[in-house]
Amino acid sequence: MLITGSLFENTVIRNKKKYRYYCYQWIDEYGKKHNKSFPHTKTGKKAAEAFQREIIQKREKGFSLATQDKTVGVWVSEFLLEYKKRKLRETSYRRLLVSADKLVPIADIPLDKLMPLDVQRLYNNLAEKGLSSSSISKVHKLLCEAYRKAFANKMIISNPMLAVDSIKTESPEVEIFTFRQIRILFGTIKKLRKGISPTNKKDTFGKHFNTRHDYELMFWMLLTTGIRISELLALEWTDVDLNNKIISINKSKAMGNTVNAPKTEAGHRDIPILSEALFRRLRAYQTRNGVTRITGPVFASKSGKMLNYQNIYHVWSHIMQVTGLKQPGGRAFHVFRHTFASYVLRTLSDIIPLVSLSRILGHSDVATTLRIYQHHIPNDNERILNALAGKRKSPNNKNQAV
Repeated sequence: MLITGSLFENTVIRNKKKYRYYCYQWIDEYGKKHNKSFPHTKTGKKAAEAFQREIIQKREKGFSLATQDKTVGVWVSEFLLEYKKRKLRETSYRRLLVSADKLVPIADIPLDKLMPLDVQRLYNNLAEKGLSSSSISKVHKLLCEAYRKAFANKMIISNPMLAVDSIKTESPEVEIFTFRQIRILFGTIKKLRKGISPTNKKDTFGKHFNTRHDYELMFWMLLTTGIRISELLALEWTDVDLNNKIISINKSKAMGNTVNAPKTEAGHRDIPILSEALFRRLRAYQTRNGVTRITGPVFASKSGKMLNYQNIYHVWSHIMQVTGLKQPGGRAFHVFRHTFASYVLRTLSDIIPLVSLSRILGHSDVATTLRIYQHHIPNDNERILNALAGKRKSPNNKNQAV
């Protein structure tokens, strides 16, 4: 039985009636006994014999027999727990769990019996339910990773995901602030700091605004550097080099704030201070009341610790409520980041090439930047025509057209 397993007929009594069936029994590499039942028919016997040959073949090729009864759902859960959880932030791990929940229609299929058609039907079903291509793509990536690991561990003979096409994601145009909205936003913040409320709207605590922190500087910094909110909150004065106009982003510090924290090694980078106004404001903010701060968080709580994201979001929501502006979709503070990136692409592309912008934003590669901001890249034809028009109008151009 150790090599070939044992195929035999068995009988069970249910409701005083005898039922016969074929049973195949085998022992896995850990010495654990397994049983699989088949109907007591000619077809059932053939299926049992085919299963026996499959087990023998797997054993001879060194594949695991302990996972023979494992389903897609069980394996994906184990895969996330054993291979992903310890490597990811809690928020990232929870997102993977959300994707795993969408595998319910195929969760009970044996791991080695999943067919490419089963996966395609799942994707079609998710799309019919209104799931975005981006969300379906995350499900696809999770399945691909789980099955690659299963194949590497010799849990399956072949990987069905190799025959499943990747999901083409449609990148929606990101939301950005218009110049008018920026004026309204920062104009409102200035009024609130002076104790002037443009409306009678109050926050949930019955107050108009907490003026202890310089939110104008905080949001201006988000707007003119493209920095993430978690990176901003984790920023310390030792990371700010005003002499060279450089802000150093420390990935390990920002990881302490899991909301929008850097996702890749590219999160550890240097960002140039492009705004002269930001430079002057930071220098003035560093030296207040005759004291120059050289250590500690740039934006600190009363106890000197890093500010809490939820508190900042509460203030932001109140500001947006007072301005009457529409709250941007997606991550609340990413609208500043998107506005910065689109501005650079539209007006500073000759000075700051795409590869440099990608580095400033902390993207893993240029392809990521291109995918997100493709709608904001100036049209090449428009740029050529404008350059040509400028050349024709130049008084120093001897070949100027008449």
